Amino acid sequence: MILDVTGTASWAKLTEATRDMGSSKAKGAMYDYPEATNLNVALDQADLIKVMEVLPKIKVQPTEDGMMVKFARKWVNDRFPQDGGEPEIVDKDGQPWDKTKIIGDGSQVRVAVEVFQTKFGPAGRLLKVMVLDYVESEFEPEQKELPF
Repeated sequence: MILDVTGTASWAKLTEATRDMGSSKAKGAMYDYPEATNLNVALDQADLIKVMEVLPKIKVQPTEDGMMVKFARKWVNDRFPQDGGEPEIVDKDGQPWDKTKIIGDGSQVRVAVEVFQTKFGPAGRLLKVMVLDYVESEFEPEQKELPF
């Protein structure tokens, strides 16, 4: 099943340059979580109900823009490699997104999430993001210096 919702984006970490680098207790972090791309989306009540019906365990946080949910996609999926990496990102006309433009907080987005069953219940995987109204980000991705 594909879940289709529209809302206001924040903390868009959707590309190689902006993805969440994960964390490891072995490296001194408090929690273990994998590298991933993710996107927080503030939803209106109708879309929030739609999400809660199919993903009842998703965490919801109240914000000024509405109720916020987080959609994610593992960067590396060992079992199903095609399900890892970047989600598809397009502009409002369906054309591939210019990845040098970082999606800023307040951008209006349409999100497609694949809902699938696990032994713990339903889960979601971020598949596609359509940027309907772009707001430029103030964030500059860190430039990584190579050792040679």
